Amino acid sequence: MVIQEILYMYPILSVIARGFFNAGLPSDIYVSGNFAYTTNSGLSKLSIFDITNPDTPVPRGTTTNGLNGAGGVYVKDGFAYVSSTKYCCYKVY
Repeated sequence: MVIQEILYMYPILSVIARGFFNAGLPSDIYVSGNFAYTTNSGLSKLSIFDITNPDTPVPRGTTTNGLNGAGGVYVKDGFAYVSSTKYCCYKVY
């Protein structure tokens, strides 16, 4: 199990762990606005966390629908684009 940590890095020489969330063994993470999107290839899962308060991230949703080996994730205009590590395809959520 890998815990993702939200780090505060300003000034650059000061790194302080803030909040954390359990994303399993993540393949990728993408932050857009107040949300962190993570993929997990082992569980073929896309998870979304609300990071409005970086000290207490809140899970907001997860899906395995149509994912088989979730790889990279990119978010634009309210859609999450997820690549598959097994079937060479992309899914849009």
